[in-house]
Amino acid sequence: MSVSVSLGKTAFEALSPTQAIDPSWVKSGHVEEAGELLHASADGKYVVQLWECRTAVELEIPYYPVDEFITIIEGNVLITADKNITTEYVAGDSFVIPKGFAGSWRQEGRLRKYAACYLG
Repeated sequence: MSVSVSLGKTAFEALSPTQAIDPSWVKSGHVEEAGELLHASADGKYVVQLWECRTAVELEIPYYPVDEFITIIEGNVLITADKNITTEYVAGDSFVIPKGFAGSWRQEGRLRKYAACYLG
């Protein structure tokens, strides 16, 4: 069996409010986020979701709690990690944030992504 995934055309207002961002990570800006669970494994340790934050925000992440594969659908994000190296990801780009990542996440406006996370 396969699970079909939409192309992220669901309006923000139709998504469910989420609290994926730890409030203690917020360095500047305001978080207004929502998402939709697209798939979860039987044990709940693997999830695929559509997620959006429609506000500019800068996060300082001391320890990322999950392994996450991300594909940006709309918007862009600047990730700064080891040795202050900053990488920009835009719509169509995919990347991984591993469990234990420490660094910053900066988006200057709306960001929509697919995220596949291992929570175990």
